[in-house]
Amino acid sequence: MSDELNIVSDPDKLIQVLVNLVDNAIKYTNPKGKVTIQAEQSLNGEAVIQVTDTGIGIEPKYHDLVFERLYRVDSSRSNISGYGLGLSFAAAIVDNIGGAIRLRSELGVGSTFIITLRFH
Repeated sequence: MSDELNIVSDPDKLIQVLVNLVDNAIKYTNPKGKVTIQAEQSLNGEAVIQVTDTGIGIEPKYHDLVFERLYRVDSSRSNISGYGLGLSFAAAIVDNIGGAIRLRSELGVGSTFIITLRFH
């Protein structure tokens, strides 16, 4: 049994998505926090990539909005600068390569961004 997960996709685009998600996770996680990346094949044969952090988390009412261009969750919650482009850019790329992205998050606990890609 191999520990490799072979995904047929545009590697440059997939790397850009992961860079955006990891950058976002690092920004919103305190220095003693944790950021992890996990990849596996789901039971239905899809590749699932998860970027998880122990950061500030996002309230459920904002989960769909974070993928919109120029949207930023209430800036009074942190002093992190940005333009609200990273997650919308990541979502657009994932859509372009035939995948899906979703968010699982709890305020004060952290966030997990889940990318699902079909094998070709």
